[in-house]
Amino acid sequence: MSQIETFIKAEQAQQTIFCCAITAIKLSILFFYRRLFPYRTFTLVALAVGIVNILWWLGALFVAFLHCRPLAFYWDKSLPSGVCSDDKTVGFALTGTELVTDIIVLILPIPWLWGLKRTIPRRVAVVGLFLLGSFVCVAGLVRIPLLAQIDVGDATWTAINAGIWSGEFFRGDLAEGVD
Repeated sequence: MSQIETFIKAEQAQQTIFCCAITAIKLSILFFYRRLFPYRTFTLVALAVGIVNILWWLGALFVAFLHCRPLAFYWDKSLPSGVCSDDKTVGFALTGTELVTDIIVLILPIPWLWGLKRTIPRRVAVVGLFLLGSFVCVAGLVRIPLLAQIDVGDATWTAINAGIWSGEFFRGDLAEGVD
């Protein structure tokens, strides 16, 4: 049981780190875009997208820390009067809204890229380079049905596939030896 408790505590920490990392990455991409396209309209749109991402981050942290009340009930179900919201609903909501923000950040520069004074093949090539980031969106889409396969009673085994597509499990030793 102590190994399962350690796994669940690590999962809680990972959720928090994941939300912070994803938001920091998206904000850094927006800052990069801003340097590429120093136009007033683009700056305002990028600012709005940045605010949406910060609001998503705050909401995700809110959910991560209030998913179970008290927080320790997340890994210690023996606590009296503890309650958790539905894991799958939380997972789908966070993944779905994260996917929407991923798509927005991905397509944001396309109108400005297409407006470059280059030949059409060069514009297509530049847009194609930027669209390499669509792998993140594909990973989000792949992760959604994998979330449905997670069995809360055996999350150490059934969450692995969704975790791989979330970038959660960089090392396999976290779940090794957990029966």
